[in-house]
Amino acid sequence: MQHISTLLILLTPMIFFWSCSKKNRVEKPIPVQTQLSVEEKIQHIAEENFKDNYALLYNESQSKVCIYKTWKTRPSDIEETVSFMVFDPEKEELIFKQTHPKAKIRWINEEELEVQITPGRIRTPGQRKQRILYNAQNKSVKKS
Repeated sequence: MQHISTLLILLTPMIFFWSCSKKNRVEKPIPVQTQLSVEEKIQHIAEENFKDNYALLYNESQSKVCIYKTWKTRPSDIEETVSFMVFDPEKEELIFKQTHPKAKIRWINEEELEVQITPGRIRTPGQRKQRILYNAQNKSVKKS
């Protein structure tokens, strides 16, 4: 009787390890993911980065999209802070990701996104807004 119990004690771990070995394990097939549409890709990126309350601003041909979100840092602020990303859905490429306080954005042509930043304190009567151009084609930034 003692030999049988000793044998069972020795065989139990061996059976366990044998059942867990890779060649005896049944692999579950990996589910095939469906291809996301362009709109779904944009929505996914927007929700991943901004959660909610974001807006989309397409260039004229809709080949690039600016995903952005605005908010006021203080309730007394006149201009809102803007955080944006320029995304090329065709190439699935994030081109720019920036945040600017007291700013407004708009596409000025097919490839350039303009950001106008209001200065914090206007010191001279002729002082104007700072202008930054983000060129999505060249991936360049130009301040003026």
